[in-house]
Amino acid sequence: MSKQRQNIHRKLPTSIKNMLRGSRAISRTVSNLRSTIDIDLFLPLVEALPLFAAQGYSMAPTMGVSLARFRIDIPTLSAVSIERELAWAAAVFVHYHSALNHFLNLKSQVEWNLLAGGYDVCEETLDRIEHEFGFSFWLLDVRLALLQESGGLEAQKAFSALTRSVRPSGDMIPFLAAQISWRNEDTTNPFLYRQTTGELFAEAPISEEFRAYLIFKSTGQCTADPRTISALLRYDASHSLLDYYETFVRLAAVHLSQDESKYNPGVFASSLLSLEKVLSDFRLSKLLCLATRDLAHLNSPGCK
Repeated sequence: MSKQRQNIHRKLPTSIKNMLRGSRAISRTVSNLRSTIDIDLFLPLVEALPLFAAQGYSMAPTMGVSLARFRIDIPTLSAVSIERELAWAAAVFVHYHSALNHFLNLKSQVEWNLLAGGYDVCEETLDRIEHEFGFSFWLLDVRLALLQESGGLEAQKAFSALTRSVRPSGDMIPFLAAQISWRNEDTTNPFLYRQTTGELFAEAPISEEFRAYLIFKSTGQCTADPRTISALLRYDASHSLLDYYETFVRLAAVHLSQDESKYNPGVFASSLLSLEKVLSDFRLSKLLCLATRDLAHLNSPGCK
């Protein structure tokens, strides 16, 4: 059963609404607000974002956009402190908690049926997720993995060809589809794959942050320093809600698995606590145990 929101939050001041209405560069305006306003105002600001779209896009994470129409050119927000970045992510997820709980339920169905060998049911559920939530890199990754299990290399190749047919030449999505398909092949050496992928991106004339993002999407690997966490979250925040949330959970796990002498385990605690109240995701409670050193979180409804 989905948890209900319990906290009463502040209203967005009229001055900020007027600032958004008059903005000719919504990305820059939201970036400035993220770095200056009280964190308590993040949630009402997130709630207002869909009302202030500019140049054909909103700064809110997308849902319901097809593979063919999925945009990868939406500007990313400027960097803020790791505490603000995580608080911003939590505000987005709290706002969209109903949609995320629905997704988590469907995701759980995919995982259970995959373990049971119910590939047809998995495919139907992934189709439903795509229909209701649109394209996401999470969906791309899971669908290719399912195709490898159910249909082998040829099925993966056919789907990769489909992505090329509906996306522009040189687009990131078909490229990542090819990378993930290669990673999934039975004959692929995972260590050699990670090494080759790292060397490939090292030679590309791209920013360090985007390089880290491509490596993360291709291999699932990243460093857990605050700068990288912030960059990966900001990239996925400009893509889809599902990617944003799954990346947040993944980064929390990576960060909390590090040596405490190098990384602060409590940096994720506040955001995880706010999400545990509204999201039915057992991973949050387990991560909270690591972040707070409090095993009582294992008794939360989402962990049962």
